[in-house]
Amino acid sequence: MKNNTESPRVYVGSYKKYNEGSIFGKWFDLEDYSDQEEYTKALQEHHKKEYNIYNDIEFMAQDWENLPDCCVCDGWVWSGVWDVLEGVDADKLEAFWSWFGDSGHGHNLTDETDAQDIIEQFNDVYIGHFEYMDEVLGWVEEQEAENYHLYYGEDVYNSAMSNIFNCVNWESVWNSDYRHSFYYDDKTGSLTRR
Repeated sequence: MKNNTESPRVYVGSYKKYNEGSIFGKWFDLEDYSDQEEYTKALQEHHKKEYNIYNDIEFMAQDWENLPDCCVCDGWVWSGVWDVLEGVDADKLEAFWSWFGDSGHGHNLTDETDAQDIIEQFNDVYIGHFEYMDEVLGWVEEQEAENYHLYYGEDVYNSAMSNIFNCVNWESVWNSDYRHSFYYDDKTGSLTRR
């Protein structure tokens, strides 16, 4: 998955063309279609001259952008993609696809997989977008307040902290000036400013 804010799209050719030595195909912008059925009809229309001996078209997804790998296979695109495009705010979409691809939700993905349940799970764990490490640390400090533990419980707090620290690009942080600004305090079990 490429990290940009463009619409999800898939480059689809056919196995017939591929076997003839061509990777000819077309980029299909998924936001141009209302659902999987409309998308499939567009594939069939574009590749209508490429039926095989079984009177079928074997689609071949050769590339895709702004979708996790688990959502695409050959010409198939998970039907829940359109629910996600409709149900997740545009400013959260990149975070959703990153979380979805990394969280294991894509394992054994079928058209029967309920996108609404997955969207709800994402909304439960999404805490926001942070541009700078100071913003992340500020959020963490706010959550460390004793009231958070008492109100939400230890399990929710630990889950939130785990999600935060799993979403930080620690290599980037280490390579920045922050490595000189913070240290891990064994007594408190947290990052502390120098």
